[in-house]
Amino acid sequence: MNSPNITVGSDPEFFLVDENSGAVIPSSVYIPGNKHSPYRLGHGFIHKDNVMLELNPMPADNAYDFWNNIECLKNEIYEEGILPRNVAIMPYAHYKFEPSLLLSCPTAFEFGCEPDFCAWANPRIPYYMAPSENPDHDFMRFAGGHIHVGVPNLNKKDKVSLIKVLDSIIGLHTTIRDSDTERLRMYGTAGRFRYKKYGVEYRTPSNFWTANRKEATDIFNLVVLAVEKFPVLAEFVLENKDLPNIINNKDVTSATALHEKFLKIAS
Repeated sequence: MNSPNITVGSDPEFFLVDENSGAVIPSSVYIPGNKHSPYRLGHGFIHKDNVMLELNPMPADNAYDFWNNIECLKNEIYEEGILPRNVAIMPYAHYKFEPSLLLSCPTAFEFGCEPDFCAWANPRIPYYMAPSENPDHDFMRFAGGHIHVGVPNLNKKDKVSLIKVLDSIIGLHTTIRDSDTERLRMYGTAGRFRYKKYGVEYRTPSNFWTANRKEATDIFNLVVLAVEKFPVLAEFVLENKDLPNIINNKDVTSATALHEKFLKIAS
């Protein structure tokens, strides 16, 4: 599916794993750049984020490039000698570190670079959360697979409505397809987003969809479907008040039934 008026980008996060020892390594050991000054490669940017590697591939207007930009960016990390070949880029949704390892990593307790919002309630999230302020974080770290949707001429109200529609198409799909449950303790609840000049950043999904081309292609095509059928889906969202609770409670049975209804409306 191609859509010349819609671009889809992403900023997936990954854990680095030494394939010889099985150890998960903080990204600061190898990865250059940070959120304010990412490192440029041919197919986008990379940087360390907390203890993870974050990719910022170039946005795409077709499913092939959406996946290809991610894979090429990974390959460039090895070709440039940034990562040794025995360190794998792994799409774990979460990992619990040994306390001593995190305490020795200077970026391990930085969470979020700017506030994000909830389309259903609009609360802000603090930029920095120390362990004493949020003990539920303990020494678990969580990887996102946020989707950046470029759509011209949306006002703020439209962007909030679009996020709710993305919940109905992508959020429910994520509930069904993503087997991880730990990330919902802290992240990935319904309607999480950031306003962007080019559109929105949808922050509900984890990185599960980066595991293979099929999952990534499904995400791209569902995003395009959500945008192209935005008016009719937005109206149907208003009739389904349980949508955020289904996502937040990871109710797979209800998600499957409701997702089928939304897809039928969009067809």
